[in-house]
Amino acid sequence: MGDVGDDFRAMKAHRRDYREKAGLPCPECRRLQPKRDASILLPGQRCRVDGYRDPRNASDRQTTSPEVAPPNSADDFDIPF
Repeated sequence: MGDVGDDFRAMKAHRRDYREKAGLPCPECRRLQPKRDASILLPGQRCRVDGYRDPRNASDRQTTSPEVAPPNSADDFDIPF
């Protein structure tokens, strides 16, 4: 597959690894709906089911992988404005 496909596959793998490493089950999901699988929350993330926000510091959250970094500015896209 092309470079874009490889980049997205690497991004998806990085996101999955980070979620396994830093993700915690939502305590409110466990308390309110014990038969349901709890949502996995990353630091600072809000649960979509019950609105609980993870109190861990969101600035510690790693958002990009070193292999696939987003462009820094619009100049990186070579788009004339």
